[in-house]
Amino acid sequence: MDLYMKILLFTSIFPPDIGGPATFVSQFSNVWEAERSLTVATFRNHRNLKIILNQNKKYPLYEIPFKKHPFLRSIYALFFLIRMRKHYDLIYCHGSVWDTGLPALVTKIFRKKIIIKITGDSAWERAVQYYSCQDSLEKFYDKKYSLRIELLKFIQKKVAFHSHKIIVPSFYCQKIVQNWGIPADKIEVVYNAVHPPITVEKKENSFIKPFILLTICRLVKHKDIDELIDFVKDLTLEIPNIELHIIGAGPESIRLLPHVKYLGAMPYENCFNYYKASDVFILNSQYEGFSHVLLEAMSFGLPCVASAVGGNVELIVHETNGYLFQKGDFQKCKEIILSLYKNIEVRSQISQEARKTTKKFDYPQLLSKHYRVFQEVVK
Repeated sequence: MDLYMKILLFTSIFPPDIGGPATFVSQFSNVWEAERSLTVATFRNHRNLKIILNQNKKYPLYEIPFKKHPFLRSIYALFFLIRMRKHYDLIYCHGSVWDTGLPALVTKIFRKKIIIKITGDSAWERAVQYYSCQDSLEKFYDKKYSLRIELLKFIQKKVAFHSHKIIVPSFYCQKIVQNWGIPADKIEVVYNAVHPPITVEKKENSFIKPFILLTICRLVKHKDIDELIDFVKDLTLEIPNIELHIIGAGPESIRLLPHVKYLGAMPYENCFNYYKASDVFILNSQYEGFSHVLLEAMSFGLPCVASAVGGNVELIVHETNGYLFQKGDFQKCKEIILSLYKNIEVRSQISQEARKTTKKFDYPQLLSKHYRVFQEVVK
């Protein structure tokens, strides 16, 4: 890269926080080349601003306090960004736009450049989770809602509009952002990346040992975990040894049934053994911007079965490197699971193709695309 840049990566979550976005920003920060200036700032639930060095000592990490108090954390973030303005040229914002993008907008008065990464529609997600919205994302912008929901929509659009560039992880996300009225030439599609596992030792097939379906996700309404639990309960009639293992955390509760094991939230690295021990990865979301855990599962050679929504269809080629089913079509999903249960050769073939696919989603291509976007904005 010809142009030297000082980057501030401003993210609402960062390890030990869990989830695909937290994993991405951590790995992105670690692979960013050491000779290029990088500072990371995130929110933590303590009462004072802290600075620490990450484990690899490649960049400083600032911890902005009062994570659970939106107003206080925004005020602290604003003062932090102003105080640190001489230490960065560009802010790369991750998380919902009002968490990081809104405070960052103020730095435009100091001629700072702002890039935001948008992985989905946070306004719709919050409306569904907290404000009883029953409408699909496709209908969300055709109607008027309560003042709170309309405010979320307004802020999301305004922050996106006033940023210098938007990075999205899929063409599906590009369409979401364009639906807010953002020009297409302001949006760059950069697929997520995954580090290939060093070794993958799959468990032996057995009709006596548990046949494990694994799902990893935030426990929120649009992930439809309850539907998945009921579906697997029905499957026990034909696969008595089936088990559904759930990893994740969130506001939704888990119904603990004999065939369900809730493993709670865990760090990214701790999920590896569960990928290795499972037979099938399943995702039953109403929508996905681009699922990082789906990419991870495929890198471990897990046959993946996912609802044909959002970015899932950009990653999975049906019956080649995984399986897709129309949302709500559990009869088709059942046929897929039974086929995988009975036919180890098919599982092996799908597993090989899944690993091949993930080799295309590597960090060199991700970094080169980020370099290009950053240069274009800063020059």
